[in-house]
Amino acid sequence: MLCYKHKTRQKKWERGNAFEGEYTSLTDINFYLKEDMIHVTETKFARRFGDFFIRHINKFDDLLENWSLPPAAAPPAKSAS
Repeated sequence: MLCYKHKTRQKKWERGNAFEGEYTSLTDINFYLKEDMIHVTETKFARRFGDFFIRHINKFDDLLENWSLPPAAAPPAKSAS
């Protein structure tokens, strides 16, 4: 497992010499050993898009309902005398 963790690292360059940089993990999971137990954690959490889309669908439905209402009566035009 340590070999896997080592093989999934990549050097990330930010500035300075082309050979300088920090090693970062390429995987979405991370694991570590603590006593006799292997612990696995997610490093990138999934975004929740469902609530966002449902909220905007409801707003769109409200807009459609308001647009389908009959328009208000226009005031009578003033005649030029």
